[in-house]
Amino acid sequence: MKQFNGPEKNSDQKMDAEKAGNRPLLSVVIPVYQEAGNLLASLEHFQTLRHNGAELIVVDGYSRDDSHQLLQTHSELWDVCVLAGPGRARQMNAGAHCARADKLLFLHLDSRFRSDFPVHQLSALTDENNWAYFQLALCRKDFPYNVIGRSINWRSKVSGSVTGDQGICLSKSLFERMGGYPDIPLMEDIALSDALRKHKAPLPFNYELETSSRRWQKHGVFKTVLLMWWLRAQYRLGVSPYKLAKKYYPHFSFSKVQDKPSQPLEKYLKDTGA
Repeated sequence: MKQFNGPEKNSDQKMDAEKAGNRPLLSVVIPVYQEAGNLLASLEHFQTLRHNGAELIVVDGYSRDDSHQLLQTHSELWDVCVLAGPGRARQMNAGAHCARADKLLFLHLDSRFRSDFPVHQLSALTDENNWAYFQLALCRKDFPYNVIGRSINWRSKVSGSVTGDQGICLSKSLFERMGGYPDIPLMEDIALSDALRKHKAPLPFNYELETSSRRWQKHGVFKTVLLMWWLRAQYRLGVSPYKLAKKYYPHFSFSKVQDKPSQPLEKYLKDTGA
């Protein structure tokens, strides 16, 4: 499988022109839900992207903690903030709809990266048919967490199936042609990557993206790995994502907020008097 290492040299002038025109090189969409405890520190980390020419779009899934107040108070940490949900699929679709850049990058709030994050290289995916993902590593580097990361990368290289933790980057036009993320509460990343893979094989981006190992640490490595495998196998066998979501999110009911509209944070706070 071909690996994407960055732009050709003759693309530099084009990227400089885009930046000079005050148009973001990349729109980074981050879905959040009930993350008040990690929100500010994570958004601070993402400022590297903005400094390198990306816009930051935060999509809250109608959190019931202090997320809305924190986002309002620290509006300097984001470019666009909207509410949508329930579920990451609806959140990411809403974020993509607001994007001003031609290229989209979907990341999770617990994603971490070095200060040399390749915004320019990603924006150089000028072919509207290309899509890419990152090399994944868990934040813990000891065994068995290092093996889990390598296994996920190997699986994606062989199958072309990509999860949200690995980051998905593609042109906005390609995302729209694919119909965006399917409106399902779980496996939306697998479903989108499956559709994209039928269109064209992904480019493994030669850059390491770290993700939190908190789920593995909280629920146990063996139990979490088995659950992930079981969920993916059940999905491949045709089991409804709504049924699988009840297993993955046992304390969340999608039906309770299924009619919530997509709207800017400012409008929601004004209408609710928050």
